[in-house]
Amino acid sequence: MFRFAQHDKKSILRNFSKLLKTGISKLNTQNNISFTVIGGGQEIGANCFHLNINGTGIILDAGLHPQKKGNDALPNFAALKNLDSDFVLISHAHTDHIGALPYLIQQFAYLKIFATPQTRDLAEVMLHNSLALTQKEIADSDPLPKYTHEQVDLLTESFNVIKYNEPLPIQGYRHFSNEDIHVTFLDAGHILGAAGILLQTNGAKIFYTGDTNTSKQSILAGADYPKEPVDVLILETTSASSDTNIKRQDEAKRLAKSINKIVENGGSILIPVFALGKLQETLKLLHNLMRKGSIPELDIYTGGMGREISDIYDIHRYNTTQINKDARLKDIPQLPIDYEELLSAKYFKVPSIVLASSGMMFEGTTSFALAQRWLKEKNFGIFFVGYVTPDSPGYTILNSKTGDIIELGETSGKIKVASDVENFRLTSHSNRDDLITLVKTLKPKTVILIHGEQNGIDWMEKELSDRFPSIKIIKPRIGENYPIDTN
Repeated sequence: MFRFAQHDKKSILRNFSKLLKTGISKLNTQNNISFTVIGGGQEIGANCFHLNINGTGIILDAGLHPQKKGNDALPNFAALKNLDSDFVLISHAHTDHIGALPYLIQQFAYLKIFATPQTRDLAEVMLHNSLALTQKEIADSDPLPKYTHEQVDLLTESFNVIKYNEPLPIQGYRHFSNEDIHVTFLDAGHILGAAGILLQTNGAKIFYTGDTNTSKQSILAGADYPKEPVDVLILETTSASSDTNIKRQDEAKRLAKSINKIVENGGSILIPVFALGKLQETLKLLHNLMRKGSIPELDIYTGGMGREISDIYDIHRYNTTQINKDARLKDIPQLPIDYEELLSAKYFKVPSIVLASSGMMFEGTTSFALAQRWLKEKNFGIFFVGYVTPDSPGYTILNSKTGDIIELGETSGKIKVASDVENFRLTSHSNRDDLITLVKTLKPKTVILIHGEQNGIDWMEKELSDRFPSIKIIKPRIGENYPIDTN
């Protein structure tokens, strides 16, 4: 039988304790991270992504697909049943990022929601509007559950607010690392309250761009990005399918020239816009052009929830990176769209500009209804100032020319195009060159390409692979789990 001397026992215990501490320390400095697309990977719509960071489950956004109805418009929430989930981080209040949140919380009521204060206020307007639209589309046989306006109020009241640039430590129920995950929201420059989301733990940095815009717009300044390199970049690619890198000020001049041409011929201009973001930015741009004398003083018509959203822009003008914090949208002269006299209003007789939603001109919206008459009006113009998805009526109009016969939907019939149709690069998304510059600046080990058309994602994959061969590029598919190495 072996016997140890007293000093040998102490030595063995010290060495064992040292080895144990080294092992625990090593375990706590290594990261176990995975990424799963729940919706919106290689498409624009139903955006929802899952990150598992050392046992903490984080859901990034919960949006509806703008072109689908009922249950088909939702992300694949069934995939979350096999994933640990603790938190929902909302990047911004557009419906394709927030519209499915009520359905998510119905299934996973314990989730804790975080957003900027601006997004929280906008979410109340957007979710009530989404409720009014989606509940009409749910058939009795559809498994999609219904929710109420009262539930929307309770949901938005439950939001936890994160201000820009104020790191917040979080830790999920199954988190196995001793170090918290620190969440920082950075201004994404896309719409009011939009945020890029930086996640840091154990030396690893993950940055989710959300919808991002590097350049300044009419109201908002450009995006704010991490000051140091990141390990993982989850990158939106909305504008990657277009090689247009025209400067915004040049497009504004071209817009002014086209407006003047229509007005000189006695016509009016219809500009389809999203009620959140695009309406406010376009309204301010038009006002700026009038003040400079670039276009004449014209009546501008706005309506719907866009006006309510403009009020929220005004309320938050001092706590966001607005270019002119003293300027209020409510001080810009506007006439209300009269929905009872929509197709016989003054703008068909007197040169005017109508800002009408939706930006995609989906059937049942104001812009869709106006387009059916507008297209037939010689000397009138329909001007696009933002992204339109290929399967939308807006895309059909955008790609038409005078003399074409087009059909917008089941209710429109065939229309011979008489008006001018033009497109202006005034998007609130970064162009492909800006996205590549962001990758170059942040020097990620891994780039995950999301939120884009297939051809844009494919182009971005090839371009990044050619320029940065050491970067791992992931084009994630819905439901597949992708381990992420940050060590």
